[in-house]
Amino acid sequence: MHATTTNGTCNGRTSKGRFAVGNKGGPGRPRRATERHYIAVLTEEVSPETWRAICRRAAKDAKAGDARARDWIARYLLGPPAELPTLAAVAYAEEADRAKEEARA
Repeated sequence: MHATTTNGTCNGRTSKGRFAVGNKGGPGRPRRATERHYIAVLTEEVSPETWRAICRRAAKDAKAGDARARDWIARYLLGPPAELPTLAAVAYAEEADRAKEEARA
């Protein structure tokens, strides 16, 4: 049997199993030993000088027009786009631009 907390739910959860109001949840899943091991190996193998060379090459390639290098740099520095535009949003924006052009004419 579950113990009822002060907010009246079992173990701080609602009847649907979600965290109840006032329950902050937990600390999250700790990194697994395997993940820690892979990160440790990667850190040992890729020195700061090697990482600098990789970044320098990516920047050179991006400047030369390599779209994948540009995308990698942008995602690394800025993170993934919050929301990619849909075709409908692009069409709407294009229509709005055409309407502005026609209004000026």
